[in-house]
Amino acid sequence: MPEKRKQLRDTLIALKDELNGVRPESDKQEAALRELLRDVQDFLRAEDNEEQEPQAMSDKIEQGIDQFEATHPKLALYMNDALQMLSSLGI
Repeated sequence: MPEKRKQLRDTLIALKDELNGVRPESDKQEAALRELLRDVQDFLRAEDNEEQEPQAMSDKIEQGIDQFEATHPKLALYMNDALQMLSSLGI
């Protein structure tokens, strides 16, 4: 696995771990967190099979940043790191 892909995988694993530890402030946030967590897990599984959709993942992370930036700044930082890694791969 090329180095940048490995860094992306490591960054997404860190994001997944952070998502697991976030306490939602509303039912809407809880649903969004579950969806984003599922999307990250699916992306990581697809990456193993090389069937990933990186642009879709990038879009979902951008939406997550918008949703959680004010209430969960640490989570937004993890999402921003993942977005930057995707961007560095030309996605």
